[in-house]
Amino acid sequence: MSNRRAALALGGALLLAGCDLAPTYKVPTVSVPASYRDTVIWHTAAPADTAPRGDWWKSFGDPALDKLEDELNRQNITLATAAANFDQARANAAEAEAGLFPSFGVQGGISKTQYTNNSSHRDLLKAHGLVPDFIARNTLAGGLRYEFDFWDRIHNQIAAGEAAAQATGADLAFLRLSLQAELANDYLLLRGLDAQEDLLRHTVEAYKQAYDVADNRFKGKISPAMDVTRAESQLESAHAQLDDIAARRALAEHAIATLVAIPAPAFSIPPSLATIHLPKLPPAVPSTLLQRRPDIAAAERRVAASNALIGVARAAFFPTISLTASGGYQSTGLSNLFKWSNRTWALGQTAGDAITMPIFDSGRNMSRLD
Repeated sequence: MSNRRAALALGGALLLAGCDLAPTYKVPTVSVPASYRDTVIWHTAAPADTAPRGDWWKSFGDPALDKLEDELNRQNITLATAAANFDQARANAAEAEAGLFPSFGVQGGISKTQYTNNSSHRDLLKAHGLVPDFIARNTLAGGLRYEFDFWDRIHNQIAAGEAAAQATGADLAFLRLSLQAELANDYLLLRGLDAQEDLLRHTVEAYKQAYDVADNRFKGKISPAMDVTRAESQLESAHAQLDDIAARRALAEHAIATLVAIPAPAFSIPPSLATIHLPKLPPAVPSTLLQRRPDIAAAERRVAASNALIGVARAAFFPTISLTASGGYQSTGLSNLFKWSNRTWALGQTAGDAITMPIFDSGRNMSRLD
């Protein structure tokens, strides 16, 4: 009768295999009007965060900017950290997927145990006239373990790991895009300062000539001293503006050095007045870019990962059933270790953890579910 009950219990557990305890995931939605009056401009958005972005900065047509962007992609420390986080997230997802398959290992050992004078085993052996100095135990065995995923705990861990990896990948894409844009912005600022500096240098030359004229006229008693003072003030003001632009250019240059991971003292960008071609931007860009923003995709993927983790937390309330098996050889000597009569095997867990189920955990599982 007990065997029949055990068979029925096992059969019931097998029928429940594949029972997913995670909530049905639905992509978060936003309430929007069903239609707009102007159907030419407005249309339903579609996620496009995986669309290729390419080397968008090349549209400016500046070889120096192209080189800096390449250095940023190779050397930026923050970007390298995000890439390492993405690799780690993918490894975690692969680790979770490994739980679907059996694990197999081999273990062996050579041991000798010396009996003490007050050992009960020694007294027993004395009674039979056998008193060895050492007891040897040599073992070589392989073991296999497989967990039945009745409650989809492992499958939900995989789903959560994959969604988390996708979110981390989107974080990497967003960070790369942000750093590339910051570099392009700093570079364009620097080139704008180059143009201002060139203009001010010409202005300083003109003010210097104006000052010389005013000074000569004053010395010739043709014009009053006020004209000299005014010309000198204009010249000094232009010199001050030139010094301010030089300082602002140095800050922009240092910012670019930080982005490309080069020490500022060892980094410099020669001034240039080369023409930068501004790309033509269509009027719909501000709205359609929302479809391609990886940070929005990352947020949605984290919602999906959290949803799957609810299933993992719920599965903790139910029994965990594992199949274990082991087999090998055990003997008191190495010479006869692989003798057929010294074989040993086991099916199931003698320690009693083939089937485990929580009874009282002080609310730990409930807290995890919450």
